[in-house]
Amino acid sequence: MKKALSLLLVGAMTLSLAACGNSSSDSAETESAATEESTTTEASDSEGSGEAVFKIGGIGPITGGTAIYGTAVQNGIQIAVDEINAAGGINGYQIDYDFQDDEGDSEKAINAYNTLKDWGMQVLAGPVTTTPTLAVAAESVNDNMFVMTPSASAQTVIETGDNVFQICFTDPNQGVASADYIAENALATKIGVIYDSSDAYSSGIYAKFK
Repeated sequence: MKKALSLLLVGAMTLSLAACGNSSSDSAETESAATEESTTTEASDSEGSGEAVFKIGGIGPITGGTAIYGTAVQNGIQIAVDEINAAGGINGYQIDYDFQDDEGDSEKAINAYNTLKDWGMQVLAGPVTTTPTLAVAAESVNDNMFVMTPSASAQTVIETGDNVFQICFTDPNQGVASADYIAENALATKIGVIYDSSDAYSSGIYAKFK
């Protein structure tokens, strides 16, 4: 399961690499795997067991001002899911993937999380941005849901619970590195900062930069 999740999240972080073409032999193998996938899915549906799939959910903004981040993650994970399923899945299990839009809003992220729970989610890849991730992470602790965010960077994300993990570098790293670079290169003596005090990401970087 952890190996599969890693493959999914690598796909989200390396979207541009996924456009590489296959050789003719690879295409034939993929077509064969896709046929097997179709057969497996039909059998699972007819039995109605629901045990032949892993259900992986995603949450992030695919509308609104931060949609560029959510869309990239959504598409990257989808590419990885398609490739894994076409290659036979995970130990014979196919992946069901559902990505919910949170518009970068905490309340909508919680609603999306509950929707995915009702769907039967087993692993959450997301949320994408910091403030919604903090809200969902707190909610996920009671469920002991495996949560891994590809891009939320607040230090407090992984302090929420042992079930929550992050891939991205943290706010302290970004804030401190920026201040050090300015100082070491003598770029300025007077510095103004514009930040959003209502946003965990912006405030976290500002605090460490200061």
